[in-house]
Amino acid sequence: MFQVGLAFRYHDTTLAVLTAHFASDSRGKRRLSKRQQDAASTLRELCLSEWEDEGGGFDVHLTHHHTLLMGDLNFRLTCPSPDTVLGLIAK
Repeated sequence: MFQVGLAFRYHDTTLAVLTAHFASDSRGKRRLSKRQQDAASTLRELCLSEWEDEGGGFDVHLTHHHTLLMGDLNFRLTCPSPDTVLGLIAK
């Protein structure tokens, strides 16, 4: 797992921007729990400020107003057919 991030303040709002690469596999299911652990670890262990580094004790998403997590997260989605989607929208 690879992770990096930055935090900044824009007027009175704090933002955290994170990018990560989580465990992958060809079918997307065998390592699902590992990806979920990677996501939790990223939010829990990534320190973006001096205060957090000194043992602030809070997850990164709890110390900022907004948190963006982007990257190659390797979660696989199975999309329904277009007709199924249109049928659900019509309801």
